[in-house]
Amino acid sequence: NVAIGGTSATQKLDVTGSIKGSADLYLGSAFNIYDNGSRVWHRSGSFQSLFVGNAVGTTSNTGNRNFGFGTNIFQSLTSGEQNVAIGGTALYALTTGSANVGIGVNVMQNLTTGNSNMSIGGSSGSAITTGLGNCLIGSGAGGSITTGSYNMAIGTNSLRTATTQGYNAAIGFQALYTNNPSFSVA
Repeated sequence: NVAIGGTSATQKLDVTGSIKGSADLYLGSAFNIYDNGSRVWHRSGSFQSLFVGNAVGTTSNTGNRNFGFGTNIFQSLTSGEQNVAIGGTALYALTTGSANVGIGVNVMQNLTTGNSNMSIGGSSGSAITTGLGNCLIGSGAGGSITTGSYNMAIGTNSLRTATTQGYNAAIGFQALYTNNPSFSVA
């Protein structure tokens, strides 16, 4: 181990101070960058995934083509593929789910194995665990759905209290907020 600017090295190269360069920096196909012990950049080799932010991704991820930008995203991801998480705790618990898009703080934070969900807006879809094919747009939209599938909620708090119901379409502020049957349109 080599220390530059310090007296002890805990890694192969341990630099105390700033690093300045005027050319390219080449890193291997898989690497992590840490800030005070918290991973802020994770690139997973041949799996073509990239996570940027504080406490991002897992080192056991074998999923392909995932992208995340935010804090505490993809904390449980193992083999899920083609997911996008942007925002604090977006897709936090996702393990094997694929083709999910979460944009906003706390968006689909409990989703584990669900596929093809899209949630945009703070806390939208925040309770989904295994739901499929939900499209939730607006703050709190579909916020209580757990296993419900094929729901569309557009508008703040639309379809807010539905949990396991499916095949609903709610458009507008608080549309179907407390009405929770399946196959409803409002």
